[in-house]
Amino acid sequence: MQPTVSKIRAPISSVRGSFLITRSRFSRTNINVDDGGFSNNNHNNGITPRHCGLKALKVHCSADNGVQKTLDNLAKMYGNSNSNSKPVEKIMHQNYAVGSPKQSLGSKWREYQGSGNWEGLLDPLDENLRREIVKYGEFVQAAYSAFEFDPESENYAGCKHPKSTLLDDVGLGEAGYEVTECIHTTSSIRVPKWLTDRFSGDWMAKQTAFMGFVAVCTDEKELSRIGRRDIVVGFRGTVTPLEWGENLKDVLTPLNTGNKKSLVACCQPKVESGFWSLFNTMGPSGKSACDQVLDEIRRLVKLYKGQDISITITGHSLGAALSLLTAYHIGEELRKENGAQIPLTVFSFGGPRVGNRAFGRRMEELGVKVLRIVNTHDVITKVPGVVLNETWMQKMKSGNQCKIAGFLEMMPWAYCHVGTELRVNNKHSPYLKPDADMACCHDLEAYLHLVDGFLSSSIPFRSTAKRDLLRLLTNQKSNVLQKPNLRKEISWQ
Repeated sequence: MQPTVSKIRAPISSVRGSFLITRSRFSRTNINVDDGGFSNNNHNNGITPRHCGLKALKVHCSADNGVQKTLDNLAKMYGNSNSNSKPVEKIMHQNYAVGSPKQSLGSKWREYQGSGNWEGLLDPLDENLRREIVKYGEFVQAAYSAFEFDPESENYAGCKHPKSTLLDDVGLGEAGYEVTECIHTTSSIRVPKWLTDRFSGDWMAKQTAFMGFVAVCTDEKELSRIGRRDIVVGFRGTVTPLEWGENLKDVLTPLNTGNKKSLVACCQPKVESGFWSLFNTMGPSGKSACDQVLDEIRRLVKLYKGQDISITITGHSLGAALSLLTAYHIGEELRKENGAQIPLTVFSFGGPRVGNRAFGRRMEELGVKVLRIVNTHDVITKVPGVVLNETWMQKMKSGNQCKIAGFLEMMPWAYCHVGTELRVNNKHSPYLKPDADMACCHDLEAYLHLVDGFLSSSIPFRSTAKRDLLRLLTNQKSNVLQKPNLRKEISWQ
């Protein structure tokens, strides 16, 4: 009986080879890493082999053990039996811009940072901008990868790697950036002892957690390519129980603005109280996340004074919300000291609404440029403010109900999105199920997959998309199509 074989080709930059993942009716999964040709008999189906300079490797594991077993075996092959080892993390990160050009941005770098609100660059999506978006998304992936998820570990919720080697340890050593500071957030929520005793662990009450990092471009080639000294702040999304608790505190709280003239008559800038609390609560170090970021940005701006500098803040989910708060604070505090000559840009992935309409106006006054990458079917991008939001308010104003809209803007649940939107749709991917679940629609790797594939509103997924599928398959195995009508990157026989 001839088995039906599935093939998924995924370029792996860290080993410079090609993975061929196959699954048959006989519950056998193979992953081959080859040097110049696939070793899976005659099932190439037109896939072009790639040279990798390694001996052919073949890994077998039963389908019920899944991809993790395969990764464990790969780790052993690379000389480390620990499934959380550096080789596996490097394999998972891949080349963050496979299929996108690594061209010089030159004098146009300010346009890619949003100086013109990305007008003319989003539809169709500019190739260089696509690469920059995915690059910053990989910094967010690095924050996730560096986080200690194991609740049994003494370092639970901490950073697994020293900052000096963090990017290299998670597979981004070739990005040209160096981490200069790790950022920790602290929750203001106190968990009763009886609750932690009942669930047998202090991990539920962990208040302080590694949230992200500040990094700066130091590689001469990358500096030349991007045309300036880029400072990056990257934030992961919600992980710990107390972070989930903060997310639910959706009442707006006022901000103290440094410019009283910016206060509109109907309301003042406000943001979600949970996000604000997580960002401003003092931690064990005596500093809040806000203080940690501002102090490090001040130091780097002073260190590189006289150079062209950009500040880029990026995050996913909760991290996207913290990115906006970080940009607001940098805009309010640091620009008092340095003026408005430093471009300040936010690239957010799957971010919720953060503040009210006045908060968005204040961000515009501060010159903060925000590009929100939104999946049409991602529920998180629709909250908070399910009822009172920018769409509903605009309809009321266009219907000559400005007074009512102005009154509702003062409500503690009236939210508005900030910035320019780049909309993608998981239903346009030939690799994902049309009915992909909520987790897939919000998954960061799914976002990067969709950005890499997006070309324009008329061609929502380009035929030349080449981002590898290994991480997507690992994260969203149940949402990847089992009988897709795909191009030659994935073929079924």
